[in-house]
Amino acid sequence: MVRTTVGGCLVAVLLVLGCDAGRDNSRPTAPAPDWPGDAQGTLVLSVSFAPWRADAAKITAIQAIDAVRAHVYTAAAEPLLDQALTLAGGRAQGTLTVPAADGLRVVLVFLEGDIVRYLGAAPAVDVAAGDRVEVDIEAHSMGSTVTAPARVPAGQDYVVRWQARPRVTGYQLEEATTGDFADAVVRYEGMETAFPLTGPAPGTYFYRVRVATPYGWGPWPRTTGGAVTQAETLAPGDDAFVERVYVEGGRLPDIGNDVLEVESFSIGQYAVSWGQWQAVRDGAEAHGYDLAGVGEGCADDHPVRTVSWYDAVKWSNALSELQGRTPVYTVGGSVYRTGAHDEVEVDARADGYRLPTAAEWEYAARGGQQSQGYTYSGSDDLDAVGWYTDNSGGAACALSQGRGTWPVGQKAPNELGLYDMSGNVWEWCFDRNPEAGYDRIIRGGSWSNSAAGCRVVSRVPFAPGVRSYILGFRLVVAAE
Repeated sequence: MVRTTVGGCLVAVLLVLGCDAGRDNSRPTAPAPDWPGDAQGTLVLSVSFAPWRADAAKITAIQAIDAVRAHVYTAAAEPLLDQALTLAGGRAQGTLTVPAADGLRVVLVFLEGDIVRYLGAAPAVDVAAGDRVEVDIEAHSMGSTVTAPARVPAGQDYVVRWQARPRVTGYQLEEATTGDFADAVVRYEGMETAFPLTGPAPGTYFYRVRVATPYGWGPWPRTTGGAVTQAETLAPGDDAFVERVYVEGGRLPDIGNDVLEVESFSIGQYAVSWGQWQAVRDGAEAHGYDLAGVGEGCADDHPVRTVSWYDAVKWSNALSELQGRTPVYTVGGSVYRTGAHDEVEVDARADGYRLPTAAEWEYAARGGQQSQGYTYSGSDDLDAVGWYTDNSGGAACALSQGRGTWPVGQKAPNELGLYDMSGNVWEWCFDRNPEAGYDRIIRGGSWSNSAAGCRVVSRVPFAPGVRSYILGFRLVVAAE
């Protein structure tokens, strides 16, 4: 008997299904099975929801699910089977009779009416005649996947931008004049991640985006509303602008950097992207931040790079202010907005964004309380979870010897659903280097590093003022 346990395989399966701009969003259907009984096997599916905090929003989303469909595909992505599963107690179960074949793939779709609430998928499984293959699948929420309520000037030309997501079949942009989107109208539908608007009537506007899958549209992301003013420009004001994963605190054993013991926190599911960086940077300048022209990126869905520790700390404060949160970092009692200050104070009571500590970063990279003890973040096979010197060649914008950054979220996630914590770009942590007080700590390795530099235990002291094409960061907020 073979058991396959899968977490966060949505990207891989949608790639196999050939998601592209030319594909429509109608659900694939399968012909009635007609394979002979002596050439078939059985898939036993057990499906649970991805590990994240069981709050009221999740409970409500699960209760709203009214159908669960199992889709089975051949290795050539041809549909074989479409069958309903039962859902009870937050788990879906079912038994599927399938033809004996190699490379069969299973996709689970959780529906509320026509809205895709969750998707789960398994990698290819081989089924011989008479086999009974057990497959455990984690379903991941389609909610809060992309959002861009934008602070924009009225009566002028402007562009609404949002973060690109890999392997989707489309985006839909809504515009409203109130934060609850009661009067929303669809302004755009397609594959672009920016939409120009010309000379709207004076007023305040809100925007949000949802994504399409091959099985239908995902839900509109949760919005927080809140007032915006004409003076502010192109700044993401919605809480879901940074997709976060709740990390339950606890203790992990020492594997090279002392015992880890941390309180609960929430961390960005992805490194900050170039698109996110630009959107916040543009709005930050109006608030007195000295970030003009800072940062680089290959494309909106690539990680931002060439940012110093000082830049990352100030940008974190800027995003906090633009969302109405209390900035974490101060200098001399004032919000840190300009200059290169080494004696930055931390407001432990603030609810704003910040850099992770080195301990928080490693705890999350190792999978927290769900850690499987992998060498890299999510696997012992770095090619499966990260971009590094052996596989980063052929990048869209080659930075050195044909290698460079790649879009966030293309590799498999770790046990917590976090992406790219091994490779792609080194990530700044707040901590000083204990052996050289001036330097700060970077973690995770990059596209230009060997596998050794991408281990979850790897840590390097780095001068906080350096801006390099191997440096990026991700965000943390207090437990929510």
